[in-house]
Amino acid sequence: MIGPDGDVLATTSADEQFVTVEVDLELAREAKSTYPRYVRE
Repeated sequence: MIGPDGDVLATTSADEQFVTVEVDLELAREAKSTYPRYVRE
């Protein structure tokens, strides 16, 4: 799982095929207001 800033929050593997990540909904809302982040102005 990748966070809004591109940070790897969790990864799966053959040994760990499932991960759980707690999502801060307010932080997610704030990040969405800055999308798209890859477009240069």
